[in-house]
Formats: sequence, structure tokens, C-alpha cells
Amino acid sequence: MNIHFIWGLISGSLITILTKFLLEEPLTFLIKKIASILHIKIRSSRIKHNIHDQHYFRLGSKKTNFYVVEGNGLISYLKNGVNVVLDSEPILLPSEIQEICTNEYESVSRKAKWNGTLFTLQDYRIDRTHDENNMVIQLDFKKSNYYTFSTLNLNLDKSREELNSQTIRQTYLSMNDTSEVVEEVVPFLANGFGIAVLVFTKDNKFILSRRSMQCNARPGEYDVTIVESVNEKDIIGSNKMDLYNTVTRGIEEELGLSIQKEKVTFLGFGVDMDYYQWNMVGIVDLSKDYMSDEILNARSMGAEGKWENKEFIALSMKDLQRKVIDPGEMWGMGLVTLYWGLKYKNYINSKEDEDLLSTFF
Repeated sequence: MNIHFIWGLISGSLITILTKFLLEEPLTFLIKKIASILHIKIRSSRIKHNIHDQHYFRLGSKKTNFYVVEGNGLISYLKNGVNVVLDSEPILLPSEIQEICTNEYESVSRKAKWNGTLFTLQDYRIDRTHDENNMVIQLDFKKSNYYTFSTLNLNLDKSREELNSQTIRQTYLSMNDTSEVVEEVVPFLANGFGIAVLVFTKDNKFILSRRSMQCNARPGEYDVTIVESVNEKDIIGSNKMDLYNTVTRGIEEELGLSIQKEKVTFLGFGVDMDYYQWNMVGIVDLSKDYMSDEILNARSMGAEGKWENKEFIALSMKDLQRKVIDPGEMWGMGLVTLYWGLKYKNYINSKEDEDLLSTFF
């Protein structure tokens, strides 16, 4: 074969690859950025395999709809490595989303009389420290409210006339590759940023809760100890927020305990795709402070947020093996928090322990 012909094939391939690397990917990134600002949904002309499927948390044979952005239960964020910046500018809603919110305002206000301030994720940046490769993260927030969360996030699969009988999920979240709406946040849908934590006690137990039937989301299901939305009480100064304060506030409101922020450790970050709700996951280590019955007794004496959960249950791994409670459902983020927390605290030591969790919840 002619050597010039072979060289032509090789050089042509190299040029094609180089052009794709230098031009196509940056251009695609720029287009996506502009589109996200203008709320234009860009759909890929290529059919993609869901190569990021491994990012969904799976426990044994049980797959959840929680998309893990960062974390594995073995490492944690630095105490000063979780930074939140608050943008005071209002969220810009696409016209059809604004129309949905306006049309349903009266109906939602009748069902949910509380319309407290929530926060919506605008963007995030994850990094590592240069010295010890520890996790750090920056989150950018804007204000939202519960009515918006209830109208949009709790009804992602409701057919909408404003969207030509399509659902919000189909219109804004139903991509060939889920990673597209994770790597590039859909800010007007990322409402109600929350934190889930598992509490550990002095007598080597962890505390679960069972959600009240009054809850709009997942009524009656098992959950981790505390699931708390970030709110205005967590604002520091004019443009910062403290997620550690979110946890200590939640512990005080729901368990009646006042704890130090040093007891809180964040283990990871991700998004529950059922509701497109972004969350931080962590633990509260009270293993040097309270026995489990002390915590449950403090709760029984009265807590501000007592209506939010039906009951709290202190358990050990042996209690699960003996099935001292009935098996039940637990949502994806709850399972992530439970598994990572137990793994971080070395409560899980075998595949049998993992299988127990996956079959129990």
C-alpha cells in the first residue's frame, strides 16, 4: 500500500480527533451554558447510552434514584470545606413555569398553609485540597419557597396544559443521559435544598425515624434521623449560609437536643431524581454524649418539629438481624445516608450486612 496513502489516513484521523477535542467540546459547553441562562433545552441529536448509570446509588440488588455526585462513605468534607454563597437576585422562571405556578397558587395555598423560604441550587463546584486530597465544595443558592417546591417538584410527572400536555420531567429533565441535568443544574427546578443525617449514640445505636402520614412526600416510610431543608435561619451576614447550622437547628427542633457543630460530618452530595431535590448527606456523632434512651426521652419531653415524624427508633445492626421492627420502604437518599453513615462508623463489616440493609428497606 502506498506510504503516502497510509500517512494521509493517519494524519487525517489525528486532525479529526484534535479538532473534536479543541473545537467541538468547548463549543458544546458554551452552547449549553448560554442555553441554561436563557432556559432553552438543548437535546442531543445522538442517542447516548447511559454511561453514567453507575452514579445512581445501588445497595445490593436494590437500585435507587439518588444520583451520587460525590461521596462513598469512606471520606468526608473538611469542616471548613463546605462553602455556600447566597445570591440575592430572584430566580428567573421560564414563562410556562411561571404560568404553572401562577395558575396553581390558590390551590397549593389551600393545601399547604405554610409558605416558608426554601433555597434552590444554582451551581456547584467540587474540589480537593492539594495537601491531603480532602473533599471541598462550593454551593451557589438563591431563594425559593415551599409553594414553588410543592407545585413543581412534588408534581414533576403531572401532565400540564402549559407544556402542551407534557410533564415538567419530560420537558426539562428527560434527557438521554441523566448526567446532563446533574452536571448542569436546572436552577428553577432545584428547589428545596436539604440535608439528611444519621445520628449515632453512646450505646452503639443509630436512630431512624418513620415519617408522619401528614408529610406530602413519602408519608409513612422509614427515614434517617433528620431530613432538614436549609432555611433563612442559616444565613450568615449578607451572602453566606451555614449548613452545619441547618443540622444543629434540625436536631434541636426535632429531637430537643442542643449540640455543637463539631458533631456534624458531611459525607457526600447528590440529587434525588424522583423530585430533582439536591441534598447533602452526613452523620451526627453523639457516641460520647448521649445514650439512645436519653435522646428518645428528650424527644418525648417536647420538640418544635415533633409533628414531622411519627416516631424515632434506636437500633443496632443486631436489632435489624432480629427484625425488632418490620421491614419497610426507605427513599434513595435515606438509604445513601444510612449506608454511608454505617460504613463511615464501621457498623458495616461484611457483604451480609449490606444485604441485610438492601432487603430490609
